[in-house]
Amino acid sequence: LMKEVDEGRKLPPTICLHSFSGSLETLCRIINVVEGRPRNKKERSRRSASNYGDDGDVRVFVGFNSWTNLYKVKASQLVHGLVDSTPHGECRLLVESDWNTADFDFEGSDRRDADKILMNSLIDLSSMLGWHPERTARKLSYNTMVFLKQV
Repeated sequence: LMKEVDEGRKLPPTICLHSFSGSLETLCRIINVVEGRPRNKKERSRRSASNYGDDGDVRVFVGFNSWTNLYKVKASQLVHGLVDSTPHGECRLLVESDWNTADFDFEGSDRRDADKILMNSLIDLSSMLGWHPERTARKLSYNTMVFLKQV
């Protein structure tokens, strides 16, 4: 990634770190490489919390789901670190199901299981953050729209 940026290659408008389970330090480095650090007061002002997301400043999103990264022992620490320690951290949260019917085509499987997985992820995130599930759902919905807006 650093090489791509150093060579001046254009990155996608938004990036989702699918089922990310790396360290907070690695996550912060990725955010800094992709989004860059504000270089001056004018740029810091432009990236204020009041307009974040509205003008496409959030480019790195982090995907969570109950069966690849939210069940891990340090998941809560990563989620809190993302929300509390990165610029506009709660704007980066996404949920994903990892459900592909071609991979999970077995007796008793159902396409609606993806909804259950997403709901379970929402409940897990709500619990970790101490948020009401409705708040979490609204935030995730908004973040998804911002993420997909660029596609």
